[in-house]
Amino acid sequence: MLENKIFGFALLLISLLFIFHGLVLLFAPSRYLPIYTWGQSTIRLVRKPPFEFWKRLGGLLLAGAIFFVFTLPAVSMVLHTEAGGISWGDSPLPRSSVRWDMLGVGLLGGICGCVLLVWPKGSVETLFSADRSKLQGEHTRRLWTLYVQLGGASILMWSLLPMSHFIRSLR
Repeated sequence: MLENKIFGFALLLISLLFIFHGLVLLFAPSRYLPIYTWGQSTIRLVRKPPFEFWKRLGGLLLAGAIFFVFTLPAVSMVLHTEAGGISWGDSPLPRSSVRWDMLGVGLLGGICGCVLLVWPKGSVETLFSADRSKLQGEHTRRLWTLYVQLGGASILMWSLLPMSHFIRSLR
């Protein structure tokens, strides 16, 4: 039952990551991740910034779709947890053996999640490697630092599932 709650929380965090993308596109498309131009000039001389209607509409549709398809079921999984376990599929290993592979996956996910949660600066700079000028604003840097930390928290949450499977195989 605890595994189902962990799965629900992890699904909720992942859906919040994608809703984040939609909301940034909807409200501040100029602060969204830069797209590679592959040799085209990135300099544009305009009097006022463009409205970018299609990016805003795409952000609205993305945020709404993720909310209805993933977030609402995740919230219901967290609030109304059903008894039963999460199926990991058929394993070629005997049932009585210890699942060291799940320990490895859990530790790798835990380490990656902790690195993203504690040191997000390098990941944010890598996200904006196509156009570092977009990262000059403090608000943009804080916004995407929060995104990387939320991603690290979701990876850390997902790593608990294989760890629990390893602990259960010790019995």
